[in-house]
Amino acid sequence: SIAFEGDRERWTRDFDGHKFQSVLWNKRDSLFERLGPVLFEFKLVAHDGALSMMLRKGWLLGFLRLPRFCLPIVSTQEFCAEGRYQFDVQVDWPILGRVIRYKGTLGTDRAK
Repeated sequence: SIAFEGDRERWTRDFDGHKFQSVLWNKRDSLFERLGPVLFEFKLVAHDGALSMMLRKGWLLGFLRLPRFCLPIVSTQEFCAEGRYQFDVQVDWPILGRVIRYKGTLGTDRAK
């Protein structure tokens, strides 16, 4: 689900009962995402009707800059198909390997 908080969005994802939240916002030409104590800065890249998030920088606790070799490898693809938002997200972290992979569709719930 997405909750709007001023100029920010709180995204809540539910993986089989395990909830995961992050807060996203735009600033200048970047998209920022806070996941607990970690803050990431992404560049948004549009290509062939899809949007990807390219990781630029990361910070721990908002001020301790993470060196490039400590940053995860983030692969995203977001696009619209059949009037619905589709996504495919994969995150691999150095040493830890694949942390998460999920894909699906986001749309409005319709009453039956």
